Amino acid sequence: MSDIAGIVLAGGRSARMGEPKPLLRVGGTTFLERAVRVLADGGCAPIVAVVPPGERGKRLASLAERAGARAIPNP
Repeated sequence: MSDIAGIVLAGGRSARMGEPKPLLRVGGTTFLERAVRVLADGGCAPIVAVVPPGERGKRLASLAERAGARAIPNP
C-alpha cells in the first residue's frame, strides 16, 4: 500500500450536463475508469470513488469497484 490515497469525486448530480460526467467516454473508457486507472498507475493506494446515492450511485459504485476503487456513497 502506498502512502498516498487517491480520491475520485463522482458524487455530483451533473445537473447542468444532463448526464453523469463519470460515465462520459474518454479514449474508449469511461471518465471514472480512466481516473481510477491513472491514480493506480501513479502509485496511489487506496483509491476511493465518492458516488451519489440511489440507483445512479449503485451503477457508478459497480463501475468504480470493477476498476479497482472502493466506492463510498455521498448522502
